[in-house]
Amino acid sequence: MNYSASIVIQRPIEDVFDLTLHHVAEWSNIVVEDEVIEDVSNGDIGTRFRTTTVDRGREMIFEGIVTEHEPPTLSSIEMRGGVRLTIIATYEFSRVDGGTQVTQHTSVSGKGIIFNLFFLLFGWLARKSSCDAAYNELQSLREFCENYDEA
Repeated sequence: MNYSASIVIQRPIEDVFDLTLHHVAEWSNIVVEDEVIEDVSNGDIGTRFRTTTVDRGREMIFEGIVTEHEPPTLSSIEMRGGVRLTIIATYEFSRVDGGTQVTQHTSVSGKGIIFNLFFLLFGWLARKSSCDAAYNELQSLREFCENYDEA
């Protein structure tokens, strides 16, 4: 399943890039913990991390790796939850009048008959729910970035 969401944030691209990547647990509605396991040159390709999410009361732990890192315009990660779920999230950042446009592209895939059957039967519903969740996450990111004070 693939989906995308986009939003404009009234802050310079360099700030938005940094705040998006280095303050995830502070702006995300579902990430409650985000820790670096192995840092490769300040978050560059190959950096490994662990993320804990809570969504609708269900906790999941993901192991992840940075797969693309081109400051301040692109970051992509791959996360695996258990043995069945893989999420690839790519954030694209571009300068626009008065700020930065952030676009999140997400791909969710899984293994196993139950996972595939679920998406065959309910994929349309899961896609709508995921698109709404992605937009809500970006709304939260915008609020965080526009109100973040480094002092």
